[in-house]
Amino acid sequence: MTFSKKFLFVAFVFFTSSLINRVFAQDKIDSLLEITKTGTNPEQKAKAYIELARKSKFSQKKIYYLEEGLKYSRENHLDKFLWEFNYRLGSQYLASDKTRAKHYYLMALELGDTNTIDYAKNLSNLAYLYMFNRNFDSSEYFYNKAITLKKRLLKGNPDSIAIMKSLGKTYTSYGGMLLNRTQYKRATEVLYKALEMFEAVKDTSTVASTYLNIGVIHFYYHDYDNALDEFKKALKFSSLVGRRKTVASAMTNIGSIYKIKREWDKADSMYRAALMIRLEIGPKSSVAGLYENLGIIAKAKGEFDRALEYFNKSLNIKLQMNSKMGLASLYANLGNLYYGKGNLKKAESALLKALEYAKDMKNYEAEIDILSVLSDLYEDKGNYKKALKFYKKYSVLNDSVHSLKNRESINMLKEKFESAQKDRVISEYKQKQALDKLMSEKQKLNNRLLATAILFILIIFAFVVILINNKRKNERRMFEKNAEISRQKMLDLVKEQEMNSVNSFIMGQEKERSRIASDLHDRLGSLLSAVKLHFSSLEPNFEKDKELKENFDYAIDLLDKSVTEVRSVSHNLAKEALTEFGLVGAVENLIAAINSAGSMKVVFYNSGFDHRLPYEYEIEIYRILQELVTNAIKHAKANEIVIQFLVDGDKLTITVEDDGVGFDIKKVKTDGLGMKNIFNRTANLDGKYTVDSSPGNGTSYIFEIPIPEEYNKS
Repeated sequence: MTFSKKFLFVAFVFFTSSLINRVFAQDKIDSLLEITKTGTNPEQKAKAYIELARKSKFSQKKIYYLEEGLKYSRENHLDKFLWEFNYRLGSQYLASDKTRAKHYYLMALELGDTNTIDYAKNLSNLAYLYMFNRNFDSSEYFYNKAITLKKRLLKGNPDSIAIMKSLGKTYTSYGGMLLNRTQYKRATEVLYKALEMFEAVKDTSTVASTYLNIGVIHFYYHDYDNALDEFKKALKFSSLVGRRKTVASAMTNIGSIYKIKREWDKADSMYRAALMIRLEIGPKSSVAGLYENLGIIAKAKGEFDRALEYFNKSLNIKLQMNSKMGLASLYANLGNLYYGKGNLKKAESALLKALEYAKDMKNYEAEIDILSVLSDLYEDKGNYKKALKFYKKYSVLNDSVHSLKNRESINMLKEKFESAQKDRVISEYKQKQALDKLMSEKQKLNNRLLATAILFILIIFAFVVILINNKRKNERRMFEKNAEISRQKMLDLVKEQEMNSVNSFIMGQEKERSRIASDLHDRLGSLLSAVKLHFSSLEPNFEKDKELKENFDYAIDLLDKSVTEVRSVSHNLAKEALTEFGLVGAVENLIAAINSAGSMKVVFYNSGFDHRLPYEYEIEIYRILQELVTNAIKHAKANEIVIQFLVDGDKLTITVEDDGVGFDIKKVKTDGLGMKNIFNRTANLDGKYTVDSSPGNGTSYIFEIPIPEEYNKS
């Protein structure tokens, strides 16, 4: 028999067998349908509906048979089938209609055998649905129940690969939920447990994804070396099993770390390799992101034309996708590129577009950066009015998001703008008046400015001296407090290992001092630099008067010494009042400051709370109270605010009430920045809170914060 005849024979057999299988399959479906229509055995009919759903290829058909079977089982009291119908319907709706999926899973929860792997999967799916709706407390409850049940089942059947895989997937999903809650330490622990399960069953593909998630956590903590190790493991395992999507993600993340490390060639190589894959498999958003990152690398290497080419490729894709968040980032990078090359017109156009998209997406961090660059750009153009306008917007938004006070910088920019206006007025006045009178007036003005500068420098020196003295008085107290904080942090991070040294404490102390030094350097340092810049512009006015010129040079020298002195002491500043006096003392200071203004009254009742809590507890509670008091002052138009602390066993109850205008709880936006901050801070403390308000009747907040056992004096 020739090869062609053999081929025809095999093809004929394959076609015939496929046709026979289809005929038999259709006969089986017809038989099952006949049972549902004419069958007299209720259990047999229920099983027929299940089989029809299992054999159907289309989701809508599956759902139809399952819903008919559920309806029939209810009408005929077939309780033992209700679990399976509800569970299968939940699984069918899981991707398309999560509300219905949750309904059926909850129904199944009340009906199923609580000692089966399917019941455990039902718990995991419910946990996922609650996470999808951002109901994290309920999600965590069901994840813990699912994990407990699967561990118990695995203990009874320790060699079951199916149970180990299922447990590993639950750990992975649980870790993702903890990532959404920004509980990165717990997420790391859970993901390593998932990794243990997947490695035990040699599930290489899932191992790669888990390493990728663990790397993301290290990346968040700026632990770039460990993040790089985890991403490289993810790349290795995903390459072995040919998971190109994970390979591209790992390469992109590795490129991002090299970009942070300023290893431009390595970053460029990784981004290019990832781009080759993404151009084939998508999605377009990833392709656009890689083009943008390659543009950033080219810009860093001084390759302007190449950077512009990459940015334009990214721009075309993002415009097609109408990716507003991506367009905000892309236009900002384009604006910075043009700004760096001195093309202020194109830079201005790109940055204004970036600002529009950032506002539309409520991306406050991007908006802050763009406003800052626009302020600098207009200052370089000499348009101080617009520079002031954008700097004010930047400062207001920056204060709202980060609680930073930049009024001094705004005043300096305002003074610069007003000075430019005065110069114009003087120039017009000069044309009408005699030269000698004009010079006399300008000399008086300059003398006053010089005196103001010297006074300002003396005030700054006095401020620095006070800070140094306070630091010396509180040195011992800070040392003991930082030791306790460092010990607590190490216990959280390393639960099963003993500490071999106090290196973590030393690093914590250095980090704290670095943060304080940064605050002093950025705020006072930049302020002094702005003062010097402003007065340097007056130097030509003193060229004709030797004595004034010497005084001016002396003032500039003092400014230079001030900058040097600020930098030299910036690492030795003390912490704020919260660390020194504790939560109660800080709250009393806040209230005293508000009451001193005389516009409203704040009353504080402390019923038995004399605890010192962990620093992270005290700062979170203090920020919550700051937010609520600020809201009452800005929006509630309140005349009086009452704050009360009450210790009830192992929890602290905090009540904040005002007699302001109140609001309709049903209509108020709960996803605003302020309310979201309050929610997140309360969740970080494992606490809960309620709000009671109505128009015209003021507002009342009640918080219940658990006191850590080691800090509970009761």
